[in-house]
Amino acid sequence: MTILEKNHNRTFNFFLVLIVATIPFRKVCTAVLIAFVVFNLLFIKKIRLSRRALLLGAVIAAPFLLELLFFFNNSTVSGTLKAAEKTVSMLLLPVFILGNYKEVNLYK
Repeated sequence: MTILEKNHNRTFNFFLVLIVATIPFRKVCTAVLIAFVVFNLLFIKKIRLSRRALLLGAVIAAPFLLELLFFFNNSTVSGTLKAAEKTVSMLLLPVFILGNYKEVNLYK
């Protein structure tokens, strides 16, 4: 394991712990989530998804997929986009967490 992989794993685990710790503080958690998404987009090649991970990600992202399905059901487009924006993290987070190439050890 190279130094870059160790740093990536350490940073990934740090972001997960930080997200969980900042959930009661909405604005701080939003900033941490954005930083987590940007971090994972920089290392997008490290994501490896199996069939099981794709299925679990689709189940977790079901609210966002329903927002897309009923896009034209709302009276205003801005209301639809606002609701979809709230659930977009349900689409990205499962892909990044389940697609991590190394198992996350929470008992370390």
